[in-house]
Amino acid sequence: MREQPGLVFIRANEGSWIEAEPGIFAKILNMDAERGRITALVRLAPGSRYAAHRHLGTEEVLVLEGSCYCGGRLLRKGDYHRAEVGSVHVDMRSDEGSLMLISAPLQSDMLPT
Repeated sequence: MREQPGLVFIRANEGSWIEAEPGIFAKILNMDAERGRITALVRLAPGSRYAAHRHLGTEEVLVLEGSCYCGGRLLRKGDYHRAEVGSVHVDMRSDEGSLMLISAPLQSDMLPT
């Protein structure tokens, strides 16, 4: 099949996973430097935890597999969460592991632990 301008496809077995933090892996699907946003698959290994951070833009999370705690609430497969500008995530972790689709600003304000 020939390529069509303006259409991007990434197959499940394509792309690479990078370890963003210990036990947290990301597969970047789109990086929009002009808008300062990123869309990625994020996999949290069982027992992993993401550092506390303040959102510099709206972050959206859709849990695809497993479960995770986000903003103090347990999210399971199919659950959606949005964090508005200026909101803070103190406890983002996964006990069993999870796979999420995330759309977020390129940068967050990391907070001291």
